[in-house]
Amino acid sequence: MTRRKPRHGPAAPQGSGRGRRRLLTPDTEHKLIEATRQGMPVETAAAVAGVHKASFLRWLARGREEADRRRQGEPAQPGEDDYLALHERIEQARELAQAGAVVQLRRLINGGFVIKETTRKARDPETGQIIEETVTDRAAPDFKAISFYLERQHRTHWGKDQAPEETTTTAPAEEVDAEQLADRLAVTLHALEYPPELAPDSPRH
Repeated sequence: MTRRKPRHGPAAPQGSGRGRRRLLTPDTEHKLIEATRQGMPVETAAAVAGVHKASFLRWLARGREEADRRRQGEPAQPGEDDYLALHERIEQARELAQAGAVVQLRRLINGGFVIKETTRKARDPETGQIIEETVTDRAAPDFKAISFYLERQHRTHWGKDQAPEETTTTAPAEEVDAEQLADRLAVTLHALEYPPELAPDSPRH
């Protein structure tokens, strides 16, 4: 009787645990973090990294759960370090994206940034020398950006979904000083961009 040799399939990749290709590689993690730092949503960041949105969300969920366990003093679960690191780095990337957006929003609100510079040369008719003149075009303040900021960061007073406050007086409303309002807004935005502990002139400990 002829004996048949047992057939073996391809060897499973080492370290996979389930014989499946590891998707969360350092390159994938880097792409996810960079895409998130640029402000891309989860679905777009996943597409840039070449993974499915569900996989990205599952990894973040595992990292968040591991962070919660360790925060509560429970022992670390084996094999979850990479997901925990991804969760923490993605959260940091989101904060950086938000900070960058706030800085750009402030530039729009304040205006004044250079849009275009044009250099012209002309000969002085009296001296005959060539004179250069640079004309700078600067952006005007964007009042839509001001409304955007107020509606989202100070929704209690400025949100569109807030009902008008009831008053018990019939006195005429006090006129709003536009310059004072702009000054208060500038102070608020400055504090947002430069918290006390990060202010350039704050003492360092």
